[in-house]
Amino acid sequence: EYGDLLVNNRAYLAGESPLLVPPAELLALMEALLRETCGADLAKVQSRALLLTALAKLSVRLPAQSQAVLALLTPYSKSIHLEVQQRACEYLSLFQTDKDHIRGALLEQMPALQRGGEMPPMPQPGDEATQQVGSAPPEVDLTPSPFGDS
Repeated sequence: EYGDLLVNNRAYLAGESPLLVPPAELLALMEALLRETCGADLAKVQSRALLLTALAKLSVRLPAQSQAVLALLTPYSKSIHLEVQQRACEYLSLFQTDKDHIRGALLEQMPALQRGGEMPPMPQPGDEATQQVGSAPPEVDLTPSPFGDS
């Protein structure tokens, strides 16, 4: 989502001056970060997986750079780290011509979480609200016990 701020010349906070980063420079930075996260420790593997997600999202925001993004994603489809390999393969499959039309919808910006939009508490078993007249009886475990007691 921060890639939008970098490529669309928008300020993030009120009073902040926008920063415009050329697409080629942004991809070079992503490539450098991918090289920097080489290694087997968990933090580097997770960082690499997040960078691949950012690259896939940038391919939608920077359609002219899709081939460069594709070239950066391709080597990771053979990664020895399962999470990295899986993400790379999933994102590479979105670059197939028959799936090109859904890539934008799948990788669009996530909506911001609304404040105060908390879920109401779930009713607990035994609450008066859950035991209404005509409601189904409580569930009974009908699986046989391996010890023969009932």
